[in-house]
Amino acid sequence: MKGIPEKIFRYRYIIIFALFVIIVALGLTGSSIGLFAERLGGTDNGILFGKSRPIRSDECYVSTPMLFAQYYDPEGAFPYFSSVIRGSITDVFLEYGQPVLSIFSIFRPFYLGYLFLPIANGMAFYWFGRLIVLLCVSFEFGRLITGDRKLLSLTYSIMIAFSPIVQWWFATNCLVEMLICIQLSILLFNKYLTDDNKIRRIIYMALIMICAGTYIMTMYPAWQVPLAYCLLGLIIWQITEHFKDTKLHAVDIVSTLILTAVLAAMILAILNKSKDAFMTIMDTEYPGSRFERGGGCLNIMFNYISNIWYGIVGEGTYADVCSSSFFIDLFPICYIFPLYNVISSKKKDTLTVILLIVSSFLGIWIVFGYPETMAKFTLLSNAQADRTIVAFGFCNILLLIRSLSIFSKESFGWIKTTIFSLFTAFMTVWIAKSIRADYYNIKMLAITSLIFILLFWGIWHFNNKWIRSIWCFVMIFTMFMSGIFVNPVRKGVDDIEDTPVLNMMREIHEKDPHALWVVDQDNDYLPMVNCGLLIGAPTINSTNVYPDMDRWHLIDTEKQYESVYNRYAHICVDLTEEENYDNKFEIVLARDTFLVHLNHDDLDTLGVTYVLSNNGELPADLYNYIDDAAGWFVYSIK
Repeated sequence: MKGIPEKIFRYRYIIIFALFVIIVALGLTGSSIGLFAERLGGTDNGILFGKSRPIRSDECYVSTPMLFAQYYDPEGAFPYFSSVIRGSITDVFLEYGQPVLSIFSIFRPFYLGYLFLPIANGMAFYWFGRLIVLLCVSFEFGRLITGDRKLLSLTYSIMIAFSPIVQWWFATNCLVEMLICIQLSILLFNKYLTDDNKIRRIIYMALIMICAGTYIMTMYPAWQVPLAYCLLGLIIWQITEHFKDTKLHAVDIVSTLILTAVLAAMILAILNKSKDAFMTIMDTEYPGSRFERGGGCLNIMFNYISNIWYGIVGEGTYADVCSSSFFIDLFPICYIFPLYNVISSKKKDTLTVILLIVSSFLGIWIVFGYPETMAKFTLLSNAQADRTIVAFGFCNILLLIRSLSIFSKESFGWIKTTIFSLFTAFMTVWIAKSIRADYYNIKMLAITSLIFILLFWGIWHFNNKWIRSIWCFVMIFTMFMSGIFVNPVRKGVDDIEDTPVLNMMREIHEKDPHALWVVDQDNDYLPMVNCGLLIGAPTINSTNVYPDMDRWHLIDTEKQYESVYNRYAHICVDLTEEENYDNKFEIVLARDTFLVHLNHDDLDTLGVTYVLSNNGELPADLYNYIDDAAGWFVYSIK
């Protein structure tokens, strides 16, 4: 195999498994949880490479503390219903999925490491397990769509795994799982259609059902729905390619029906067990149920150009850096080149045609949108246009890689392709720059233009072996530049757990494990509200993944502020001595954060026992001082 040593390829999975074992043993992760350390009176010495990212607040300040809560729940480790998060019984499997000791965890395979490993090693299993599996599955899928062109398949796998969208969203919203399930299910379906062994076919189908269940349980329609159209196109491709040669037997039909019934029964069982949480979420002000009409994002389709700088600069152009991140799909060349292939080829490639249709379908939604009836019928009403660009980019990468692998023309004219590549690259950079002109300096624009001129030009001369190698090298370099600096590499979590504030809280919590806490923080609307979760202390104003309406009704008996707290929310507390407070609940900063003003009687009504505060001393006639550390004080309610 040219370009990659044959022995490394032959023994790749042995090498990868050994590397994975070492990573898990060392407890390496990509978490930004170290941001908590200094706020808790400690120091963050666990970073080996890169830096923690405050923008990753959903990971480091929310989902990872919830993970700790699962380990340290007073009712026992890994419950389906947490007693720690929200300070009340909370479903942690359906929304903001966490490791749960349940058969249903078969649909959360990367969480299984938590169930038998310490926290740091379980996090390593989760973080690097997902990255390694995504790389491996993408490589094998690349071999499928390229006819086993290994260098191109390797390039494709890196275009997927180290894409900005994957790296900036790596720990939230399950995009990694979606991409793995789509590609793995097609690989398995290919095996199912081409293997005559009945036992193996049953195994393939069983694994496909697990992929289906995993995909369903990612529970993020904004990506699930548009990506499902990519999956549908790939399924149609496999059926048209192999169905005539596939002999289905009675055992295949029966086993598929049984496995489908088992999958349906398990999904229904999950929904039944989580129905209260599900219905509450659907009835919230945010996120609630949404109805999108698409359109208005033509220029955002070119924003991938800026993505090569996000890991270095640390901010995005379109919105925040995460929302500005996409696949680097080389649009519009990724579309023009395959379209030319289809038009000029006598024999049309089925997969290219299908992907062109899917890409066009998604592109129309992104640029123009669809009428209300069609939006509802296609389920795209659940997907914002800018979120749909993720599926559009994934489809376009498939389209490009497939076209590069089957293109037979020796070369186009050098002058024509140079002029066309220059024009296309400069146009693309200009459109991307128009989104936020002040983002780029002259050097950034020059480097960006050069990279994409080379990538655009190389596509038209891909059959030249030297140009092909250079193109793959430039693309791999671009992807590493885009993705490798996004997440840190951290060893262990001791720096976070062994901090003065947590040690102080832990000592109190261990004596009174079921007592409710409130965190009162000064001038900071998010980070510390979830610190109690790190030791398993039930905290009523920890991030409420769905609202506890009964609790807030205790102090809002007339339900005057229900629209404020009926949402997914980070909850900030302002302790006051006023008996009546105008705007007792109010939205602050964003639609997912509210502030509640609580007096001593409110805390008593809510059943709170302890207050953690950095707002100085609380009135001695109302609160008992217990201890303090690093500027934080613990009080009990008199």
